[in-house]
Amino acid sequence: MLSRRRGYTPDFKTSLSPIPPNRNLTMTSNLFIWQAMLVSTALCLVLTGCDSRPESILSDPKQPNSTENTTQEQASPAAVPPASESPADSENKKPEIKKPAIDPVEPAADRVIDLETTPEPQQPESDPPKELQTIDIPKTWKRLGKKEEIWIDVNSKEVIFAGHVCLNAGPLEMFVCPAQTKEHESVISAHAKALQVHLALVALGANPGKTTSWDPEYRAAYGPTIEITLKWKDAESGKVKTTSAKNWIRNVKTEKAMEQLWVFGGSQFWDDPASTQQIYYGDAGELICLSNFSTATIDLNIQSSQSNEGLLFEAFEENIPPLETKVYVILKPGKRIEPKKSKEIPKEKGNEEIKESKS
Repeated sequence: MLSRRRGYTPDFKTSLSPIPPNRNLTMTSNLFIWQAMLVSTALCLVLTGCDSRPESILSDPKQPNSTENTTQEQASPAAVPPASESPADSENKKPEIKKPAIDPVEPAADRVIDLETTPEPQQPESDPPKELQTIDIPKTWKRLGKKEEIWIDVNSKEVIFAGHVCLNAGPLEMFVCPAQTKEHESVISAHAKALQVHLALVALGANPGKTTSWDPEYRAAYGPTIEITLKWKDAESGKVKTTSAKNWIRNVKTEKAMEQLWVFGGSQFWDDPASTQQIYYGDAGELICLSNFSTATIDLNIQSSQSNEGLLFEAFEENIPPLETKVYVILKPGKRIEPKKSKEIPKEKGNEEIKESKS
């Protein structure tokens, strides 16, 4: 760069002439020195990755390091810790998070288990808990299921199932119903299913007849007669008592024990389209009935209404033991009753004339 001296006015020719050596040579040499320093610094940064910043900046942890420094530190096998650490560095240094050490697992054989504080593992029971039987079960009674209390006696040709007294007063539609179905209108709640009773009777050779029907006219249920005996342990005397089931049922009109016969009609099966399984209607509550039901397993052989006004029977309260008393119901098939032949209904003359006119 050319500078003007006082009183000096350069023209075109003299402006291109070199600057006198006493001043311009010194400035030109200084410029070359600064350019050489900048070039060398740039080459140092590019080729070797050294940082030309002051040490105060490098020692400050708040300032981020360059990418080249980070890569070089990760690649180095080991870092040499500083000999001494200043108080400022120790305050700014982040605490090191240490992971908790995992204790080695002791072998199972060497462990000492405290039975007072350690709960016992729950093991699934293969068999249901034993029921409390209030009478001595004869050896001839062969149990048919694990959960349900039902037996069969091949020698005496009897089917036995357990239950408990669920009602001892009021009008009745059923005498025995399966558990959790129709206890509000039954005397005994059975600890077995109606289908199991049905199959056990068939196993003894009792083939079911037909249930009650109202189409086209009333027809009473028919089939093998079933004699029903009850056995229970008296709570006061501790003795086992036995009586006919009819003594627990009172006829509303005569106010005496029931005298009618029960027959094994056999209920009905229904094919469920949703589950493709057969449903036994008797399991819904109609095991041993006092009112006529087309779904009854065991029904009366007489016409007995289901309406509340027309109910024929009620609980014989004086003869029934207290509620929750365990009872054993004994079924014994007997003589078979066949359906009564219905009388021919005479045709009405008016109907015959109408049929002839239509033809």
